[in-house]
Amino acid sequence: MKLHLLIFLIVSLQQWMFAKEPIALISKLRGAVQHKLVSEIKYRSKTQLDTPILSDSQIRTKNNAFSKVIYLDDGTAISMYPNTEINIKGSIVNRMIIKQVDLTNGIIRVNVANQISREFKLTTPYSELTCKECSFWVISDESNGDQFIKESGNAQVRN
Repeated sequence: MKLHLLIFLIVSLQQWMFAKEPIALISKLRGAVQHKLVSEIKYRSKTQLDTPILSDSQIRTKNNAFSKVIYLDDGTAISMYPNTEINIKGSIVNRMIIKQVDLTNGIIRVNVANQISREFKLTTPYSELTCKECSFWVISDESNGDQFIKESGNAQVRN
């Protein structure tokens, strides 16, 4: 019994010590929003407000759902509208998060705060967008491809 407890304690401490740091937080929710970590097979059925988002987390919104994700370093925000799926990636270098978002399908609005070290990168199945400080909408679906609507800033789109 003591051996089982010791093994459990060692495994728990090891996971705590080597745990990834969150890079973002879910700041707004409405409706059915699900998320999963890269190591998980299934989406978690109920996402809660202030859920920490680790790198390679996938988030999807169902019908009549909305979610807003905010990066922890500079407040860059991603608003997700109904029937949208994204994969949030990031790595922490010198207390700054190198940001990348993969949009599988749906509608998002992105407000990128000034990126000091590297550019923000958004990829879709059809295009790639990079910028240092900008605000834009993306509508991505199989039948129409991608539509980008720039609100402010300078962004570069590659097909």
